[in-house]
Amino acid sequence: MEKWADKVIVAVHYSDSSESNRIIESLKVRDDEGDKLGIEKTLSREDVISDINNGVSYVTAYKSKESTDSESNYSKGKEVIVYAVKLRDYIKTERNEKTEDNLDEIEEF
Repeated sequence: MEKWADKVIVAVHYSDSSESNRIIESLKVRDDEGDKLGIEKTLSREDVISDINNGVSYVTAYKSKESTDSESNYSKGKEVIVYAVKLRDYIKTERNEKTEDNLDEIEEF
């Protein structure tokens, strides 16, 4: 596996699961070790925003169809950015003016 980024987001937890104005509460993140993903850690929304603002690169990843319970293989998703809307930072995979965090269809916990 080629290194995708410094860190890989594999799951997300929203503080409110309604469809509008979704704000992330915490994220499951693994270090990208080049040939594999490291041990999963849970980070806060603020930690991830701070990391990205300080030059740490993030991508999303999705469990591959052939994953088993004992071995999870992931497929690379999209680059994760911090994008400000109405003077508030949001975690997103694309620039848009929605006042919500959005990491596509990543797994929720």
